[in-house]
Amino acid sequence: IQFIAERELEAKVKETNAEGGLIIAMDPSNGEILALAIRPEYDPNKYDEYPAENRRIRAITDSFPPGSTFKPITAAAALESSAVSPADTFYCGGSMRVGPDTLYCHRTEGHGSQTFYEVIQNSCNIGFVQIAQRTGTEDFYKYVELFGMTSSTGIDLPGEASGIIVPEESAKPIDLAVMSYGQTLQTTPMQIVSSLAAIANGGHMVVPHIVKEVTDNN
Repeated sequence: IQFIAERELEAKVKETNAEGGLIIAMDPSNGEILALAIRPEYDPNKYDEYPAENRRIRAITDSFPPGSTFKPITAAAALESSAVSPADTFYCGGSMRVGPDTLYCHRTEGHGSQTFYEVIQNSCNIGFVQIAQRTGTEDFYKYVELFGMTSSTGIDLPGEASGIIVPEESAKPIDLAVMSYGQTLQTTPMQIVSSLAAIANGGHMVVPHIVKEVTDNN
């Protein structure tokens, strides 16, 4: 699995001319990290020939706006809080105003009328804004915390950071709107993988871990 992750990441970085990237493969049932590939990399045998930043485990030390990978959290919060149901419909005309600001969908002509599931399938920003608005700030933040976005995951590696999010008491309608599709807030890749694992495994938060077992002191 590690070999495949390294191979595919190397190919994708070259294809897109990216400065870097990473792949995490985790068993959602128990948190076992099956593969962790990071670029740029370094040769441990010649580590002093590489910049110190290449030795950072970016999957846990660096946070960034998660974008659409955050949308399942918004959807789960809305369903769990009973703010929406799968039968609800949402309309996307390509953009919508939130206060003085105008937000846009990636499909400029809009998606039209959509069911809850179609909003997810289409990864529709405008649909997710409406979902978050129905959920409300209090319940949205409740589930962001339950999904581990405001704390570190507890992985057995050094230097783990936690996410960055606008404090709930300071959150404005525009903050809730753009957070619904993964902007403004920042998370580590490991936080995202852990939260999605909880959705995959039926609702249980697991602690990511590299060490499978310790058999004895040696």
